[in-house]
Amino acid sequence: MCGRFTALLTPELLSETFGVQLPESIKPRYNIAPTQNIPLVRIENDGQRHLSYVRWGQATSWANDLAIGTDLINTAAEILSGEPKSDCLTDNCRGIVPANGFYIWQDGCNKKQPWYVTRKDGGLMAFAGLLSRWRTPGGNEIDTCTIITTAANDLIRPIHSRMPTTIAAEELSLWLSASRLSPGNFHSILKTLPPDLLEVYPVDSNVNQPACDTADCIKPYQYH
Repeated sequence: MCGRFTALLTPELLSETFGVQLPESIKPRYNIAPTQNIPLVRIENDGQRHLSYVRWGQATSWANDLAIGTDLINTAAEILSGEPKSDCLTDNCRGIVPANGFYIWQDGCNKKQPWYVTRKDGGLMAFAGLLSRWRTPGGNEIDTCTIITTAANDLIRPIHSRMPTTIAAEELSLWLSASRLSPGNFHSILKTLPPDLLEVYPVDSNVNQPACDTADCIKPYQYH
């Protein structure tokens, strides 16, 4: 799964990786939690890629309460068909969540130990996301998102069974387009980063608190 992640975005990384510009100056986010607004790259009505912010936790159009999204921060790739949904944004419900890393929790004897997963080269990850637009009883619209997960790779599996899917650079344009994808093509795009590109290490349990959002969150934990 992906229950928390980091977005230490810079104009250079966003431009180089996704071909988008930062809409405004934003501070680094070291501990993004469910229901918060998260950065997302998508194709807007002008046909260009843009970075915007959506609520993390997918609330479908038929939901009676936005709180349903709390249970839909992740969606398993295995249950997706690749067919377009009626509640997709415009003609496309696919987007990319840019991230520098994510947290996973390992079950222990006394407590769950958090671990941080990031790229060795400092590059951005491209999490695969699905979007829905939820309408409030008053008629306002709120864009919401879920991050697609799949079985963990060999590096992560000893710690946790699931991890976010990522989209390779050569597949970004297809994923972000409104093109219909066959179930086979849809699932072939959803991958995990190779283990040799990643590093994982334990971090302090303070990361369990959403209010903890500093560089200390991703410092390696020193066991005593």
